[in-house]
Amino acid sequence: MGQLMKLEIEKFKLQKQMIGVLITILGIMVFLTVSFVDTYTDASQQLDSSQNIRWMINLLNTGAFLVYSSTMVSKIVVNEYSRGTIYVLFSYPINRIKLMLSKIILIFLFTVCSTILGDVLCTLYVNLINANVQVMTSMIGWDSEILSLYIFGSILGGILSTIPFVTGMYSKSTSVPIVTSVILVAVMQALIGRNPEILTTIWNLVLIAGIVILLATYTLIKKV
Repeated sequence: MGQLMKLEIEKFKLQKQMIGVLITILGIMVFLTVSFVDTYTDASQQLDSSQNIRWMINLLNTGAFLVYSSTMVSKIVVNEYSRGTIYVLFSYPINRIKLMLSKIILIFLFTVCSTILGDVLCTLYVNLINANVQVMTSMIGWDSEILSLYIFGSILGGILSTIPFVTGMYSKSTSVPIVTSVILVAVMQALIGRNPEILTTIWNLVLIAGIVILLATYTLIKKV
């Protein structure tokens, strides 16, 4: 499995994906900046609390990289099926299930790590802004609550990134995974919650993970 993942990383040059990750994070920072400018210039609006801002940061990064990961699913999984190149790989003495699992695990880890990186950089960014121009009621502290929010949110995004794989495998359309991810982003706010409790979030993750694993397993057995 480790060798297969290494080959996938080398094949698709995922190191270059970091440029896309940084551009995505910069785009989120621009969105936050525009929101802060609107609040700061409008005297009728109250400053957001640090709790609301960190929730917004997590939701934006989780959603953005869920969509980002769906483009990877289209490229490294669905596109190979639609073009037929995956069958060339299947002709080699490689376990098909392990090959597809290596792709899924790679996308999962990429989504989780990118989301955490975005959460950390955006939090540092808004704290830097607030230190010079007050745009929220208080600084965002690095306590256990925010760390659990960011970690669980990123894991949720990683788990949800498997669903575009399932829809893409059945449709064999490169656009379906992206559409699926956009729909997931639309309902993700209800999954995370505005002020998520750690225990509730853990149970939600376990439930979602169980459902997604069953879907992915069935898809691998049925389609690979």
